[in-house]
Amino acid sequence: MWARIGADQKFDQQKHAYVLTFPWNFPEIVNKFEATNKSAGGFWGMWLHHSQAIVDFNILFREFHQFCAIPDDVGIEKICEGRLAQAVNQSIDRIHFHGLDIEMANLTVEQPHIKLLKVEISHGLKVERDSNGTVGDWKVSESTVLGAPTKYFTPVDD
Repeated sequence: MWARIGADQKFDQQKHAYVLTFPWNFPEIVNKFEATNKSAGGFWGMWLHHSQAIVDFNILFREFHQFCAIPDDVGIEKICEGRLAQAVNQSIDRIHFHGLDIEMANLTVEQPHIKLLKVEISHGLKVERDSNGTVGDWKVSESTVLGAPTKYFTPVDD
């Protein structure tokens, strides 16, 4: 007697097309960005490696993917901004709802292709962007720091 378990044996692009809309397609995102922007480098490229920030990025990248594969909602909330964590957790729930799972193949301790694409500095804002209000709440002045565009945010009522 055969029991039907509700799992597909192969990926059907028509049936599972919604999966391709999830924010997992990093090469596509990088290629789109590089096509329209000049890649950051110079001081900030050297800083990334000499400060060992690349190690922190590798850890974040690996933890993010492991939290997605487990899945671990709290872990995702720990390393992602609130709104992003909510969107990622909802995406993972939809994947599981459809009987699919997430497996991270080739996830290594050191990612071979982490690139510095863009450096922006924002001073005066909270890391959790949703708590900053609207653009109208701030006076913005612009400058550069070692080639990186820098915006200074001061509350309008200051």
